[in-house]
Amino acid sequence: MFDPAAEGWYVGDSTRITQVLGNLLSNAVKFTTRGGVRLSVAADDAAGAGPAARVSFEVEDSGVGFNQEVGAALFQRFIQADSTITRRFGGTGLGLAICQALLALMGGEIAVQSEPGVGSLFRVDILMDRTAAPPPPRPVPAPASLDIGRPLRVLLAEDHPVNQKVVQLLLRPLGAEVTVVDDGAKAIEAFRIGAFDVVLMDMQMPVVDGLAATRALRLAEAACPSAAPTPIIMLSANAMRQHRRDARDAGADLHLAKPVTAAALLEAIREVIAAPPPAAP
Repeated sequence: MFDPAAEGWYVGDSTRITQVLGNLLSNAVKFTTRGGVRLSVAADDAAGAGPAARVSFEVEDSGVGFNQEVGAALFQRFIQADSTITRRFGGTGLGLAICQALLALMGGEIAVQSEPGVGSLFRVDILMDRTAAPPPPRPVPAPASLDIGRPLRVLLAEDHPVNQKVVQLLLRPLGAEVTVVDDGAKAIEAFRIGAFDVVLMDMQMPVVDGLAATRALRLAEAACPSAAPTPIIMLSANAMRQHRRDARDAGADLHLAKPVTAAALLEAIREVIAAPPPAAP
């Protein structure tokens, strides 16, 4: 739902705002099995003098919900509503802590209302200046095509069904053969019995997370030193400097922030396949 008063151009960090909303929408879809998810956008010019406007984004779902006590702690790192949700849906709740940190850097705020069994509403408020329409962006050259003489063999480790489908659709124009698993333990097993040109590894997954799974893959490769290492790209909404460092330390060749675009994914795959093998961690 889009409030006509919010129409226009604003000065802000579009990348971070997209990451926050992508995280909230992904969570809403993950925890909603009945009903639906709605994104609303509104703006209030009375928030301050001059061109300033308070832009509000609301993500509302009819999912599992949670009580007030859980809501008060939900933005702490590694907090979820309960262990049942952790086992059923995966993840650790770290995404909401990152959302709050990113919004704080932009001078924004996030709040939540929820009721168990009814649903949740997350509200994001960011103060931004309205501005005139920017000039048309310069054309960005398309990344170099990827041609290895046969279908690209991809192992995708991702627990969210929507993200699984998005990556498969992005890889479809390449004619890639994609093997999908939904936790780190299955990724380790699939890697052990299969041969892949590249691994796309989600950082947060149930059973075994992406960092631990990546370490396990590199240890398996170390036992066969004659084989070339397989490129591993970490896919995650956790895109702060520490998360990128953690991915590298675990043995990933590259960290790609969600939401992933077709151009960014193709360029990342082209880069890691063309790069020389990394040193053993």
